[in-house]
Amino acid sequence: MDKKFRVFATCDIGEAIDLLRKRGYDVEVYPLPQPPPKSLIVEKVKSGIDGLITTLRDAIDAEIFEGGKGTMKVVAQFA
Repeated sequence: MDKKFRVFATCDIGEAIDLLRKRGYDVEVYPLPQPPPKSLIVEKVKSGIDGLITTLRDAIDAEIFEGGKGTMKVVAQFA
């Protein structure tokens, strides 16, 4: 059985989440209206997610990319 592609989204981006799930992706969405703390984003990328969906409000920097080194394949910004 193939491993599911794991994605963390820092907010609900609407229909796109459903489309990803229909394609078989394991998508986790941060549930609160305010941005997630940077420490949570770092924790998620270190946990081995394959993809990260962010918005302009999220502090994405070298620490995030370093945390996902070796496992994270894509970072997409919804803006």
